[in-house]
Amino acid sequence: YATASADGRQLQAEVVQRFEYATTDPDAARDQLRRLYGARMGSPTAAITGPVLELTEVRTARFRAGELRLPPALEFRVRGQGELVIAALTRGEVEIEEWGRAETYRAGGPLLANWPGARFRCRTRDVQALVVAIRFDLLGELAGIEPDSVAGLRFDSRTPATAAVGARWISTAQHAHGILSDTELPVSPLVAGAIGRLLAAATLATFRNNAPMHPTTTVGLM
Repeated sequence: YATASADGRQLQAEVVQRFEYATTDPDAARDQLRRLYGARMGSPTAAITGPVLELTEVRTARFRAGELRLPPALEFRVRGQGELVIAALTRGEVEIEEWGRAETYRAGGPLLANWPGARFRCRTRDVQALVVAIRFDLLGELAGIEPDSVAGLRFDSRTPATAAVGARWISTAQHAHGILSDTELPVSPLVAGAIGRLLAAATLATFRNNAPMHPTTTVGLM
């Protein structure tokens, strides 16, 4: 990313890239999912007649937003990378197994799907989702955390603090994705940078965490 000065302030400018991908090859899908989301796909548990993975994504250096489609039944071992991944299911369900218990999430509110240091298993069933991935350094910047301390940022739960803030996050992410993915009106790097900051701020306001702006929360999930 680059910086640009406006009215005496330093603003983040992000170069936008668009990426579309679809494959019927399980090995190719496995490589993409591991690289992008830290999800290590096992062998499909049912016959797949269409694509194993369909992905349309808008990317910058510090955040990504896109639509993901998976076939009826897949299993994954998930390992955290350098991003916080938020998924809002529009179809299907995800079963997550961690700490000796399993929880099923369906279409509705957003879900924290991965974060640095995460280790869990999950099963997906006919999933379609809006997925946003935000680098932890951008979250730390918005949270008022020094770069060398950003690894201490923690979230308390996979799910939003309330259903209302979850719905607001989805509306924000859908609006941002719509702007970024508009091929007829390319987004300037400065606008993309502002959108990234908006998504990071919305995420911090949606999921309880231990950032300075939420001093009463406790460390739980991460």
